[in-house]
Amino acid sequence: MAGTDGPLGQAGPALHDELALLVKAGLSPKQALQAATRNPRRIHGPVEGPRHPRAGQDRRRRRS
Repeated sequence: MAGTDGPLGQAGPALHDELALLVKAGLSPKQALQAATRNPRRIHGPVEGPRHPRAGQDRRRRRS
């Protein structure tokens, strides 16, 4: 699971570096992105708190 909770450095560049290291270690780019997005949600569950008004809407309805 990729993360940005380290005490040093800026979160954005540190995460980019971590994703690059995950790919260098053998993960595919897709797997590295999932380590930062999909996998944490599976482990921790959905985030509680403010959301965008359209978050979670069925995308098919918006395209019509």
